[in-house]
Amino acid sequence: MPYDITMCGAGECPQKNNCIRFTGIIYGRTDFFGTPPYNKTSGICDHFLSDKPKYDFIAKLAFELWQKDGSKSGNDQKYWLEAENILIQQYRNS
Repeated sequence: MPYDITMCGAGECPQKNNCIRFTGIIYGRTDFFGTPPYNKTSGICDHFLSDKPKYDFIAKLAFELWQKDGSKSGNDQKYWLEAENILIQQYRNS
């Protein structure tokens, strides 16, 4: 989790569970937005920062997990979801 970003309390923002400004773990002193930046009228948050890893990173880790498990076929989704979860947790906690 970068130390130089402003966190968000999110309020009623529907994007909060995928935004690092809300999901990230706070270490030490942190700044927060005074009011959540989500605009209910437009449905847009100009400060949204996705905590979802990029496709290429997920694919690489899923392949590594598949290889470590003996390269068994039929569990593609299992490895993909496991890799995605690992990367999300790393990003939220770093």
